[in-house]
Amino acid sequence: MKTIAASELRRAPYILLAIFIMLAAGIIAAGCLYYQHYKENYRVEVERRLSAIAELKVNELVRWRNDRLSDAGIFYKNAIFSALVRRFLETPDGVEAQGQIRTWLTQTRTAYKYDRITLLDAQGLERISVPAASESGVPHPAGDIAEVLRSREVTFLDFHRHAPDGPTCLDVLIPILDGQDENRAIGTLTLHINPATYLYPLINQWPTPSRTAETLIIRREGNEAVFLNELKFQKNTALNLRVPLENKELPAVKAALGQEGIVEGIDYSGTPVIAAVRAVPDSPWFLVARMGTSEVYAPLQKELWVTIILVGTLLTGASAGVGFIWKQQSARFYRQKCEAAGALRESEERFRLAVNATEDGIWEWDIQTNQEFFSPRWCEIIGYSVDDPELPHTYKSWASRIHPDDYDCVISAMTNHLEKGTRYNVDYRHRHKSGEYRWQSPSKWSGVSPTSPNASGLRRRCGNQKPDTGRCFPVPQRE
Repeated sequence: MKTIAASELRRAPYILLAIFIMLAAGIIAAGCLYYQHYKENYRVEVERRLSAIAELKVNELVRWRNDRLSDAGIFYKNAIFSALVRRFLETPDGVEAQGQIRTWLTQTRTAYKYDRITLLDAQGLERISVPAASESGVPHPAGDIAEVLRSREVTFLDFHRHAPDGPTCLDVLIPILDGQDENRAIGTLTLHINPATYLYPLINQWPTPSRTAETLIIRREGNEAVFLNELKFQKNTALNLRVPLENKELPAVKAALGQEGIVEGIDYSGTPVIAAVRAVPDSPWFLVARMGTSEVYAPLQKELWVTIILVGTLLTGASAGVGFIWKQQSARFYRQKCEAAGALRESEERFRLAVNATEDGIWEWDIQTNQEFFSPRWCEIIGYSVDDPELPHTYKSWASRIHPDDYDCVISAMTNHLEKGTRYNVDYRHRHKSGEYRWQSPSKWSGVSPTSPNASGLRRRCGNQKPDTGRCFPVPQRE
């Protein structure tokens, strides 16, 4: 198993922090890219759905208008019906012609859900009504009827009111041409449509459940955009709600100004919306399929929170993983340190037993830490006990007790040993506790932790040599 050094353990937090920062940056970047990609795709999908709904509604309106004009084809330039009308107008009291006309009108009204069908003569007077005029009392647009009689063409009369406070309606005006002379109109048939019966439900129906979705029908009148249908969040709006074209933040105004496609803005209710705008072909209408942005982007907000939670979970996992590695390394380091300390204690115990068993006196001085060790035998040799408070501690105290005649020789030999690696083996005299000098003979010195002389007792005098200059330890002065 590889041993972890203290320097490696000190560097480990910075390395692991760098790894965590890189992992966190990668996780956050991946989360941002994922959410941005999801957001773009979601927006494309929203626009696609709104466009599809708008296109569906436009097609439904076109088909509905075409169906109404097709209904007009039942009577327009129909020789049989024209002959019945001509015969009825010539003999109003004729029961047979009147009954046949009523049958035609009743069946058409029932089949195609018209609110009322009225036959007018060339002067615009009502002659037959289904249901009877007393049941409805709807006035007739005289100016438009006169124009139909003049043009002799089927006319689709757009959203209007017969009276200022009357209901919104539409009419299909059909000229009844003389069977003998088609250049002459003998009357007008009016197919009266109540949009609340079928058209408004068709417009307002949304294909999917929605709180804010709505379809609007707009028409431009001068410098205003006019709402033609009843709205979801405001009542009595058909032909009543008008917005100046200067208010360009409204999708309805954008539609009235001819803009098509996907737009964003503030709706009539003051709500931010996104809308698909389309023009309805062959009509003055514009369709707006809109939905509140709060609903549109609600799933996006949900996905954002899911992404944030996922990124947070990954970050937590990454930090936990990095923390686990750091904990494992720390535990491994301190376990090794503990094992090393135990081994050191065991070694020191063996060393202590060996020292106590030997007859040599041992003194050890660590130059780097200035720590010393005295064996009991060493203390005995110099006349002290281990716990004697007068025991000469420190290298300075030891060196100052060297005999003055031997001092330079000992210091020079020690200096050469520590600086040049020469052998240290010098006999010298050292002062005993009693005050007398006794000969000492060292066995060896270590360059890092010099081990002091033992008491073997080789008695050899040294000459007064001068030590070299430049020492790696301080030399005390003689007493």
